[in-house]
Amino acid sequence: MQTLLQDQLEILIPTYNRREHLLRTLTQLTAPESPVRSCSITILDNASTDGSADLIKEFAAKNSNIKHIRHAKNIGGNGNIARCFELPCKPYV
Repeated sequence: MQTLLQDQLEILIPTYNRREHLLRTLTQLTAPESPVRSCSITILDNASTDGSADLIKEFAAKNSNIKHIRHAKNIGGNGNIARCFELPCKPYV
């Protein structure tokens, strides 16, 4: 029995005011030739003010495997990274 990549790997992206970087990253991750395009992608937005939330919503609307978690307030860089370690359900992150 072959194990599918999306059953083993999930991608978590902590972000804060990195809209342009996020645009490039999500474009590459969701490209037709991307080997991880079917994997679960969760973006933890640390209350960005640069339009990142709208960008993430656009990608999530087109890709059902993208989940957007937006913190009500900025919990700090380390807090956002720590939150990423609390969420995974798959063996590889």
